Amino acid sequence: MKITIYKQKEGEKFLISFSDVTSNGQEFGGSFTLGIEDFKTLGEKINAELENLDKSEPKEEVVWNPRSQRHEIIKK
Repeated sequence: MKITIYKQKEGEKFLISFSDVTSNGQEFGGSFTLGIEDFKTLGEKINAELENLDKSEPKEEVVWNPRSQRHEIIKK
């Protein structure tokens, strides 16, 4: 996905545009404008979701167990 952020010269607004291509080759995209406070709020919400994502997904690792002579998945 391509995301572009421009600060508009007039006023204190940001233009955010995005575009991508689906698996079957169809293009889609859009754009919207945010004020400074809304832009900060968007950043805070994204950071909070990223923190929750890191906490909610248990980490898994495949390790060799010499006793059982096979690979096992352990969660960290």
